[in-house]
Amino acid sequence: MKVLIAGATGGHGRALAERLKRDGHRVRGFVRDPSRAPACLDEVVVGDAVTGAGLVRAMDGVEVAYSFVHALEPGRGDRRCPRCVRGA
Repeated sequence: MKVLIAGATGGHGRALAERLKRDGHRVRGFVRDPSRAPACLDEVVVGDAVTGAGLVRAMDGVEVAYSFVHALEPGRGDRRCPRCVRGA
């Protein structure tokens, strides 16, 4: 199965990516900073869940998507991020 993990650089996203790879799935990560992407990812798509940049490309061909997106920066509220990811 082809899986997308939005927020793959965080602790939960990274742990899920590693588990899915061990179980034989193809895993794509949607991240802001590719230098922090876990090595287990098959693909990395750089983007921003708030603005939606990169989400269409990230979702292409994906069968299942998980979102571990949250914002700790002022003005980038958590409530906006998951809605944007779900709407992709």
